Amino acid sequence: MNSKYLIWLMVLLLFQSCKSRKLLHEGKISGNVRKVIKTVEDSQLEFNTMAAKARVQFKGQGINQAATLNLKIINDSIIWGSVAVMLGLEVGYFYLTKYEAVAIDRFNKRYYQYPMSAFPKLIGIPGINYLQLENLLCGNLLFDLSDFVDITRESPYLIFNGKEDGYYRKTYIQMEASELSGYALKDLKDTWNADLSYREKITHEDKTIPKIIEGKLFLPEENYFKLNYYKIYFNQSVNINTDIPNNYQKAN
Repeated sequence: MNSKYLIWLMVLLLFQSCKSRKLLHEGKISGNVRKVIKTVEDSQLEFNTMAAKARVQFKGQGINQAATLNLKIINDSIIWGSVAVMLGLEVGYFYLTKYEAVAIDRFNKRYYQYPMSAFPKLIGIPGINYLQLENLLCGNLLFDLSDFVDITRESPYLIFNGKEDGYYRKTYIQMEASELSGYALKDLKDTWNADLSYREKITHEDKTIPKIIEGKLFLPEENYFKLNYYKIYFNQSVNINTDIPNNYQKAN
């Protein structure tokens, strides 16, 4: 199995930025906007564990592949996923912690192991960290709404414009629903850009996350990713296998 496919299953990064009029600057936030911000921040998901099944589609890097993802997350600790194709055949699994990123290729009996510090370079997004990946998968904020250069409005969205080390960012908030809709990232040198969108909802008991996560990354060639959850569970016991078989060869 292509290693880049396994790596890309760890990452999802849509919402193409459009022309918009400047609405607000820091220190000049209206009461209505403050209310939206508070509602979004108060709605952030809290959990101990998350388990989910999702249909995944990936296009890019010479790959056009659909698969099923079995995802498990222990909050602030580990993201683990196994990948299955036709007839439920598992072709590999991966896991990420704050310290390392590992992908196991069962087809070729090999594995890829990187320090987490190397992960941003592998996927082309500088500065991305474990907590952001975890938040991305459960629909929590990647960036603090209080950390912005200015806020613009393009109906029906409030757009929080900010800057990270190496790229600009836009956070899209659907104003009427007071919920996160997606992101747009753009390299300061205009060598890449990435977009992410959230659509629909899926609920388990009293917890709700986005059902569909759809993303594009241009490096400059387009890479497309769509994740569609169809089962989710929270705060149940999860078993996670991080063993690397003894007879597998390290590929990197």
